[in-house]
Amino acid sequence: MDRTTAPTPNPMSITEISLGIIYGNVTSDEFRFAVQAERVTKGTFVKVNHDIFGWILGHITGIERQTDLTFMEARNLFSNNTMEDKISDYHYSSNPRETPELPDAGNVSASVSILGYRDKRNVLQMPTTPLMAGKTVYLAENDFIKSVIGLHASNETGAYLGLLKGHDLKICLDINEMVQKHISVIARTGSGKSYVVGVLVEELVEKEIPIVIIDPHGEYSSLIQPNLNYNDIKYMNDFGITPKGYASNITEYSIDSENAPGSIPLSFSGMNLEVDDILRLSGLKRTGSQLGVLHKAIRILSNSTEYYSIKDIIFQAELDRNNAKWNVINAVERLDSYGLFSENPTPLGEIVKKGQCSVINMKGVKPHIQELAVSLLIGSIFHKRKLDIIPPVIVVVEEAHNYCPQKRTAISSDILKSVASEGRKFGLGLCIVTQRPARIDKNILSQCNTQIILRVTNPNDLKAIIASVEGLTARAANEIQRLPVGQALVVGANVEIPIYANIRVRKSQHGGKSITIIE
Repeated sequence: MDRTTAPTPNPMSITEISLGIIYGNVTSDEFRFAVQAERVTKGTFVKVNHDIFGWILGHITGIERQTDLTFMEARNLFSNNTMEDKISDYHYSSNPRETPELPDAGNVSASVSILGYRDKRNVLQMPTTPLMAGKTVYLAENDFIKSVIGLHASNETGAYLGLLKGHDLKICLDINEMVQKHISVIARTGSGKSYVVGVLVEELVEKEIPIVIIDPHGEYSSLIQPNLNYNDIKYMNDFGITPKGYASNITEYSIDSENAPGSIPLSFSGMNLEVDDILRLSGLKRTGSQLGVLHKAIRILSNSTEYYSIKDIIFQAELDRNNAKWNVINAVERLDSYGLFSENPTPLGEIVKKGQCSVINMKGVKPHIQELAVSLLIGSIFHKRKLDIIPPVIVVVEEAHNYCPQKRTAISSDILKSVASEGRKFGLGLCIVTQRPARIDKNILSQCNTQIILRVTNPNDLKAIIASVEGLTARAANEIQRLPVGQALVVGANVEIPIYANIRVRKSQHGGKSITIIE
C-alpha cells in the first residue's frame, strides 16, 4: 500500500497516554521501546502512528529492566551485612558510574509484537515497512483495540466470555460464527475447560439457542443451581453479572437412570434398521457369508412388512440354513441387549428445541455403549437438520478424544467427522472439549475455527494445537504452558487475532469441581 491509499491517521486526543519511545532495530513485526510511564505491564495493548499506514496496534510481549549490576557486585552486596543500604545507594542506568543520580526505578524496556491495522476496506493488514525509531508509543484505547481485533459482537448478539487481559473490555464471541464453524475448548485436567464450557452454555441458553451436551461424568446438571460460591460472588461485580440458575432451561436425559436419578430415559428407534446401520452399530465384519445372511434377512422383512424391529431381524436370521448366521445373530443380539432401542423412542423434537439445553448424562455407562449412543443421537440430529425438522443446534461433546480418537476407529467417529465437515451447511455446530488434543482425530480438530485454549503442558498436545490453530505463533504456544487458571487464549469467531481472556465467573453452579481429600 502506498501513501495515496493509506487510511488517515487518527487525530491526537488530549486523553492520549504516552508510554515511551521506540529505540534500536525495528522490524515490520516487532519493536522495543524505552518505558517512560508507570504500570506498563506485559500484555498491555499499545498503538503507534505509522507514517504510511496510520495507527497500528501492538501488544507488549515482554518487560525488561536494564542494569549494569555485575555478578561480582551482586555477590558483594549479598555478603555484606548492610546489603539493603548498599542496594538503596546503587542506581540503575546504562552506565551507573557516570550517572549515579538516576532514580531507583531503573531503565525499563518493553518488547512489542505488532498486531496490525485496518485498511480502507476494513481488512486487517500488517505493515510492510517498519516503524521509525524515535516514535512515541501510546496506550491503546478500547475502541481502537475492538476495531483492529474484530470484537464487534455485543452482549445482544454474542456470547460474553470474559474480559480482555489487562483491559476492561468485554470479549463477546459471535454466535453465528460459533455454530457455523465449530468450537474447540482445550485444556489439561484441572485447568478449567468444563468451567469455560459452562460459561458458553449460559450465554447460549440466554439467547435461546438449542444445545445438546454429551456429558460423560454428569457435571452439567449443576447448571440448574445459581452460583452462590463466596469466592466467585466477590468477583461478579468485576464482570457485571449476578448469580443465576437455569432450572427452566435444563433437561437431563440418561441411558442408565440408576446413576442419574430424576433424569428422563433416553432411547432410540430400532425400527427398519438397514444393513449399513447394523454393520456400523454392531461391529459385525463385512465377510461375504455374514453379509449375505444379513442382507437376506432384511430383504425378506422389507418385502413382507412395513415395519420390522431388531428382534425381527434376529428371528429371520435364525431361519437361514447358512452356519454364518450364528455370528450375525450373536452380533445383533448383543446390540439389542444394550438397552438403547425401544418401541417408544425419545422424540428428537423434545431433545432439540428453542431455549432448551439437553444434558445427556453418561455417568456409569460403559464406553462402547456411550459410543453407540453418541452415534445414534448425533446421527439423528444431523439427519433431522438436513430436513430442517429441528432448529439449528450446538452439540457439545465432552471428553471428545473418547468419541473420535486419532489412533482407532470408534463407532461414533464417522458421524462426528461428517458433522465437522458438513454440519455448518445445515446449522449443526460442534463444540469439541478435550484435555488431550493429540488423541483427537486431526480432521475433526482442524475443522474447529474457534478455539478456546487454556493451560496445556503436554508436548504432544501442544504440537497438535499448533498444527490445528491458524495464526498461532511459537511465542503464544509457549505462553499456553504458563497460563494461570481462569485465563485462556481465544482464536477465531469474530476475533481475528489471538487474544488472552480473563474468563468471567459462572452465573450457575459449577459441577466439575475436584474432590477434596483432606480439609
